Amino acid sequence: MTEPQSGDKDEGEPLRRWDPERIGPYVILGRLGAGAMGQVYLGRSAAGRLVAVKTIKVDLAEEAGFRTRFAQEVAAARRVSGFFTAAVVEADPEADLPWLATAYVPLVDFARAAAMAAEAVAMGAAALLVASGCPPTHSPSHIGLDPVWATAQEADIPVVFHVGGTGDLIDPNYFRNGLPVPPDFHGGEENFRSVDYVGIPGPPAQTLATMIFDGVLERFPHLRIGVIEQGAIWVPSWLRQMEAAFEAFARHEERLRALGLRPTEYVRRQVRFTPYPTEDVGWIIEQSSPELCMFSSDYPHVEGGRRPLERFEASLAGAGADVKRRFYCENFLDLMGPAVAARVA
Repeated sequence: MTEPQSGDKDEGEPLRRWDPERIGPYVILGRLGAGAMGQVYLGRSAAGRLVAVKTIKVDLAEEAGFRTRFAQEVAAARRVSGFFTAAVVEADPEADLPWLATAYVPLVDFARAAAMAAEAVAMGAAALLVASGCPPTHSPSHIGLDPVWATAQEADIPVVFHVGGTGDLIDPNYFRNGLPVPPDFHGGEENFRSVDYVGIPGPPAQTLATMIFDGVLERFPHLRIGVIEQGAIWVPSWLRQMEAAFEAFARHEERLRALGLRPTEYVRRQVRFTPYPTEDVGWIIEQSSPELCMFSSDYPHVEGGRRPLERFEASLAGAGADVKRRFYCENFLDLMGPAVAARVA
């Protein structure tokens, strides 16, 4: 892969004065996002490969038994890389600041995005991880990114969005309220709280709607997209909003008249979502479609919640066997494609 030239602008929010300049062998270029367990950075290797580097909060790293659990997570991720996930590139659970680096496809540079997608497929990745928000210089629906979608479609693997990768979820001024800062999951003073939670659907909802309206899913009818760890409680109203927009603007916008399907039909055909265990997945399915939601637990992360299976089962109490089978198994296999389906058959 071509070495990035000086002055290239990669995805990610600017580093803060306390952020590391280097993690392991990677030069840190920017911040991709944050969660209850720590920060995710955009890193670059000496050879020019871009990776997402997940770090763990210091207070967590010092908890008894945490490094062992994190090492188990790394080992599990290595075992399934190229099967279920973006490829794990490198990790160091024993570092002062434990970290894990995975393959990452930035969308800010058309040529680099295409090259990184091809490299990830060559590495054996079974999914392409991209940011769910808008790149800083163009729309995620830009035709210059068509080679990325074509690579995923031809390789028969999905593109996946994940919480993070969009910088701050909401304007930081929402937290300047003159009141004490509430603790996050682990009692810290930053990362993820209730107000952030409400902002999670914004980037994937806008990005997906733009890709649908601008014809990306029309041009790539076999492209599959997974919206991972960004909830699904917002999906029913989002579908209705897109349908309303289609009705209101189709007469005036050629791009909408050129679509072969309604917005909701593209979503049912090509997009899958993972609801949080705290969301009423039974209601989501009733208000949308049984093809859309997939089971996930985010184990062993604390934000995955306690007893996710029991919670999902409670919300699916009135659902039929076909709906449950889709939720727990078939929708995931639809997303991941025939290669994965064959291996778990």
